[in-house]
Amino acid sequence: MKPSTAHEAKERLKAAAEKIVLDANAPGFATVSIRPRFVWGPGSVLIEGLVAAARAGQFAWIDGGRHTTDVTTAAHEVPVPARWFLGQSRILRTDKAVAELDYRPMVSHATGLDAVRNSVAADGA
Repeated sequence: MKPSTAHEAKERLKAAAEKIVLDANAPGFATVSIRPRFVWGPGSVLIEGLVAAARAGQFAWIDGGRHTTDVTTAAHEVPVPARWFLGQSRILRTDKAVAELDYRPMVSHATGLDAVRNSVAADGA
């Protein structure tokens, strides 16, 4: 699955912005960069790839869907097959971001899943 040129440009822009933030770190002025493991929603390159694989009959749940995992949209940067990548067991915790940065999700998990379902349904119609 090759990401679009627009997606690659956006990733380069995010990397450049992150460098600017981290380079600004100094005594008395702390900066932080947060890298979510998987930013998902309608239009996500990874979600679109998973949907395409499922529609083509080329997708299977690891351990019947009971395998705990999280993923990243940086799949084009990781030189490994997607099945291996998706099969890595990880649990994403936000407690440190909540405690130290007062992080609050902009969209709830349920609302995000509904948006993805609606987007996929509209694309398949």
